[in-house]
Amino acid sequence: MNSYLIALFIHVFSVVGLFAAIGVTVTCLTAAQHVRDALVVRVLTRMAEIADMAIPPVALVALFSGLYMVWRASAWTDGWIVVSLVQFAVAFALGPTVNGRRLARLSRVAKTCHQGAIPARLSRALKDPILTIGERTMTGMTVGVVYLMVMKPSAAGSVIALAIFSIVGFACALPAIANARTPLPVAPEQQVPWREEV
Repeated sequence: MNSYLIALFIHVFSVVGLFAAIGVTVTCLTAAQHVRDALVVRVLTRMAEIADMAIPPVALVALFSGLYMVWRASAWTDGWIVVSLVQFAVAFALGPTVNGRRLARLSRVAKTCHQGAIPARLSRALKDPILTIGERTMTGMTVGVVYLMVMKPSAAGSVIALAIFSIVGFACALPAIANARTPLPVAPEQQVPWREEV
């Protein structure tokens, strides 16, 4: 049995799973920013949080299966591989600390809400521009890595390609940030039974 092909299958399957988790996270977060019922926001943000938590372990499977293939092919000096590994390290460090923490905070706020108009506190958490920018920019970076896997450019070309995909991801966040500036109909804080965050 060809171990390289098995690793390739695991790698491709994990990349598909990675994009599925990213897709659910971004879709649920975007939907939560547009609905008008706090209970629906609560469900959507919880789904986004669960999908986001699945990203690191799935990414690790993709990483180690990819490293095995690189080892088998003795391709450690290929420019696109070096750039991809650097991108993975950056994303793995920033994803949980930037996106993960903000998404978890949004989910905690949403858990204190009940059906009805969105409270001001939840509205502010939904409009967090850093979360929106982080999710979409890192999605662009991930698509960029898939581009590197297919095209296998030089180190310089890989850096340029990742920069372009990151800029595209950032640009995709701008309309969402602009829409977030539009005031949502919110319920006064004192009319909603809050539970203190732990």
